[in-house]
Amino acid sequence: MKYVLMVMMLMGTMMAQKAAAPKATLTPHSVALTWTQGTVTCAVPPCAAVITGNNVYRGTVSGGPYTLITGACTGPCVAYTDTTVAQGATYYYTVTALCAACTTTESPKSNEAKAGPIPQDTSPSAPVLNTPVVSELFYPWTPEYLVGF
Repeated sequence: MKYVLMVMMLMGTMMAQKAAAPKATLTPHSVALTWTQGTVTCAVPPCAAVITGNNVYRGTVSGGPYTLITGACTGPCVAYTDTTVAQGATYYYTVTALCAACTTTESPKSNEAKAGPIPQDTSPSAPVLNTPVVSELFYPWTPEYLVGF
């Protein structure tokens, strides 16, 4: 009887596996993250559970602590853009997979991705148009028939 009970417990164990470490692309105003989705493993197949979303975490020190910066994505989320970055700062990101039907609903955190330092904004400012002086608009000239008057 103990054997049957243990098999039933194993069949109910489903875990979301962590996603691959995100890759970061930097701009002066954002960090674009992309990653490969994690999977769900079951102690005893078949497994009907699927990844239902992701959480993205950000820290300012390698190894954490990390703070949740966005709620769960819906569906197969494999990208997020963080637009709350400061120029000159360095951030560390990690991602978790969510599985509503799993025994543990959030996977372990992925390996971290370093993003930074965030580049300074070097885009040129808007051009300044010089207003011409009125005398530059009209070239002073004298018609030939008025020469000598």
